[in-house]
Amino acid sequence: MTRGGGVDRRPWLLSRRRLLASVAGLGATLAGGHALVRAQTQPAISVNRGPTDRAVVALTFDCGSDRGNAEFILDTLASKGVPCSFGITGVWAEANGDLVQRMAREGHDLINHTWSHPSFTGATTNSAPLSAAARREQLESTEEMLVNLTGIGGRPMFRPPYGDVDSSVLADLGNARFTHNIMWTIDVLGWQGLSQGDLIWRVENNHGNGYIYLMHVGGQSQEGAALPRIIDALRARGYGFVTIRDLLATTSRPVAPPLPVFEEGDGVRVTAELQLRTAPNLSGQILATMPAGTIGTVLAGPSPADGYIWYQLETELGTGWSVVDRLMEASVVDQVVAAIIRIIREILGQT
Repeated sequence: MTRGGGVDRRPWLLSRRRLLASVAGLGATLAGGHALVRAQTQPAISVNRGPTDRAVVALTFDCGSDRGNAEFILDTLASKGVPCSFGITGVWAEANGDLVQRMAREGHDLINHTWSHPSFTGATTNSAPLSAAARREQLESTEEMLVNLTGIGGRPMFRPPYGDVDSSVLADLGNARFTHNIMWTIDVLGWQGLSQGDLIWRVENNHGNGYIYLMHVGGQSQEGAALPRIIDALRARGYGFVTIRDLLATTSRPVAPPLPVFEEGDGVRVTAELQLRTAPNLSGQILATMPAGTIGTVLAGPSPADGYIWYQLETELGTGWSVVDRLMEASVVDQVVAAIIRIIREILGQT
């Protein structure tokens, strides 16, 4: 099952959405026979984690396919006193106006998730990128629907279908007065058909201050049914719950912990799911998704690009580039384990 509701026939490796980077140019419009350069606003910023100074997390559900478990999810949130944020497509809102109104009435956040769930970049759907005008139409049509239903819209927050975003998308979002592109820290992966037990395990083993969890309301996902236990598991670990707006309320840009600095040969540990890429930028192909606890050795870096600091790592999943945000210095034991893995690989490579 895909996030759009269809069947995903791609292998597990490609299930983590590929992000492509491109350079956004200045837009121009014609007025009265004269070319006028359109005033550019600040591009939206991507958020995959909130400030880390509070023991709170944000649950988010995307609504883009069927009505699914939405009513049960809302009932659960109400009974447990948990606020939530919903990424809603215009098509879904049109078909489920009563649920959208209930979400707003009960204090949950609404996030613009486009009108019909197209990939703005075409990366996941292997299609041509949408034009700036087409992207704007997707955004404004959804805003109009949400405002008509509830009196409020999703602006200034946007959730990209499939997680597909690049610099041109961020620029177009800024021009449409969207300030934040809401990504996630952990995709709970209910859309892949995981069991309730597996979904709960993913949450129990991937948590931290400011985490943003991505889930889906669709009937083929077990995340709705697992929600009571997910909430209980996070509360048992000391976390409270906030909406995305409240998560980011303390700053206009998300606060990240101080970034560590590594040198060639340093051992590092992955603290949360992290992508390994072929190049030190967002256009690099995803080689693997490293789970928390993966041990690696720094081969090169730091290399700044696309707003991130990148390091080249050698890991048991291969060699590639990753952002520094989810890396920490490995312990002596971690480094010994990494060395043993390298030795075993060398031995196996000679046999």
